[in-house]
Amino acid sequence: MKVILCAVVVLVACVTLAVSHTQTWGKRLRGDRLLYNQIFVTLPRPGTGQIRGIRFPTRGNSNSALISEIYIVDNFKNQTGFVPILKSGGPGRAFATIELRGYYGKGFNGTIRIFGK
Repeated sequence: MKVILCAVVVLVACVTLAVSHTQTWGKRLRGDRLLYNQIFVTLPRPGTGQIRGIRFPTRGNSNSALISEIYIVDNFKNQTGFVPILKSGGPGRAFATIELRGYYGKGFNGTIRIFGK
């Protein structure tokens, strides 16, 4: 009985991790500070998948700090909001371009945090 219960718990944990759209690139280090923090919301559009680009630093701004971690979390509880893709830059660089791909006919709600020094 204990073996079956343990197997079920491990299976549920694996499935939860497989559908989770929280993404982390890099690792935050001691002394890092928050460089960028934004909540983004996109409303659903029937009949289309949504794509949203996030640029850091934003146009017209500059950044001299190196990125150590990019942390993106899907704020939808059912984890059906979006899939994040790091297109360019990222940890070890001073810039990042991230693409968020929403599911067909769905909107998304997420938070992005970028840390560095």
